[in-house]
Amino acid sequence: MAIQYSDVLRVEGVEATLVSTTLRNKQVGFGTDGQHRQVRKNAAGTPDYWTADGYDVTYGNVTIGQFLYHDGDPNTYLRFGTDAFELMAGGVKYVYNESGMVKMPSEVLIGTSVYPYTGGQVGEIPYVKSSGVLGWTGVGGGAGGPVDASDVTYVNSGHPTFDHVDDALDYLLHTGIDVAGLTFTPTSQQKGQTLSTLQVDWTVNHNGTSQSITTIGAEGGSLAVALRTFTYSALSKTTDFTVTVAATDAYGSDSAVGSMLFMLYKYFGQSASATPNETIIEAALAGGSTLSADVAGSRAKVSYSQAGGGNYMYYAYPASWGSVAVYVNGFLSVWNETTVSVTNGYSNTENYKVYTSPTTIAGTLTLSFTAV
Repeated sequence: MAIQYSDVLRVEGVEATLVSTTLRNKQVGFGTDGQHRQVRKNAAGTPDYWTADGYDVTYGNVTIGQFLYHDGDPNTYLRFGTDAFELMAGGVKYVYNESGMVKMPSEVLIGTSVYPYTGGQVGEIPYVKSSGVLGWTGVGGGAGGPVDASDVTYVNSGHPTFDHVDDALDYLLHTGIDVAGLTFTPTSQQKGQTLSTLQVDWTVNHNGTSQSITTIGAEGGSLAVALRTFTYSALSKTTDFTVTVAATDAYGSDSAVGSMLFMLYKYFGQSASATPNETIIEAALAGGSTLSADVAGSRAKVSYSQAGGGNYMYYAYPASWGSVAVYVNGFLSVWNETTVSVTNGYSNTENYKVYTSPTTIAGTLTLSFTAV
């Protein structure tokens, strides 16, 4: 430590001003109250001891009561206590010990920024997190936890957008976004109907960064990423159409497609008439006959039971769908085939292929109509 002329040493409030130095004799002199005191190393190379006012000063050691001040700067000092110390600068406590631990101030300067100095444990060191706050990590057996992956920088020329380790881990461990379970309400329409309202529901395994649904007219387009249902309320649809729901996340995209079909009925059951006609077929829709109606897209109907009731069995479907083979109780049977023009309740007219049993049936049969 270099001591310049006019420097002041304060020991428990007593100022000792440097009054002389003699480098040849390796001694430094201080004066207090007009007296002259010396700390020196004698010719034998051993220190001389000096005791004055209860203070001991020896070569190589300085014993003081509490404070070592910076001259002219009373709020900058080193203070000693019983098994304790503190370093103050400009009135800020920078280092001190308490309960056997060395502690730091409430704030710390890292680079050019000041951060709140809280949360650290024994053996930890601070670092600046990507969020701009102070983090801690354990070193040398310290108690601190691991560094957040989001705070560790990462460089990969193949993935230039990945600038932290968490980006790479998310990419490697990511479960791809999956859109599924697309359903419609209503599920279908008859040909000739006009569809004005359609509710669409779906599932997505996690929220992405964007989501959309097919735009129809002024409805649809971009959706909130958490949305799982959407209702079109201003449609005017009379023919088949599809709706697509698509979702995207940071690593990919997926979509699901649903089809709204405008379908034709097929009819089955019994009638007392051996000759099918449009009145018998159309009455099934109004519940005015013993025939039933299904909205369907296939001519096949397999293994269903039908009670004859002493009437002729009927099976009818749009002629454009092709022909069927008739099985009764598992055996191939030959039924009469007729074509009848049928107009449904929405003014849609179709030619129907009608199959009737060759005789009346009294009991219950298991019937199958398979495409050929």
